[in-house]
Amino acid sequence: MINTVTLERDMTDFFADRLNLTTDSTIFRGAIPAGLDLGCALRVTGIVPSDHNDNPMYSVQIYGKYRTRDEALNLIDSVANCIPIYGEMTEHFKILFILPESNFTAPVVIDDKGVSVQFASVNLRVSVLTRQA
Repeated sequence: MINTVTLERDMTDFFADRLNLTTDSTIFRGAIPAGLDLGCALRVTGIVPSDHNDNPMYSVQIYGKYRTRDEALNLIDSVANCIPIYGEMTEHFKILFILPESNFTAPVVIDDKGVSVQFASVNLRVSVLTRQA
C-alpha cells in the first residue's frame, strides 16, 4: 500500500528539483502556508480508479499564486517542459509515469484577500511503485 503523505513529500522534492525550486521555501507540500500571500505548492488530490492498471495511480496538482501573469505562465511552462516522465526514482518510489491529467490552461485572476493575483494550476496523473516492489 502506498502512503499518500510519503508520496506527496517525494513528489514535492522531485518537482522542486525539476523546477529549480526549494522545498519548504519556494514550493510547499499540500498548500501554500497561511503566512505567505504568494508561492507554489504540490498536493495529492486523489486516487484514480482504473480497471486497466494494477498499479496505484494518483491525481497530483501543482499550483501557484503570483503577482504577474508571466510568473504564472512560467510555472505552467516549466511543468509542461519536464513531462512526460517515465522510470525515474524518488527516495521511496519508482515512478512508472507522470502525465498531464488534462490540457494545460492559462492562469486566471483571482481575488485573494482583496488583492488580485494570478493563479496557475497543472493537474497530473502519477503512477508509482514502492522501491521495494
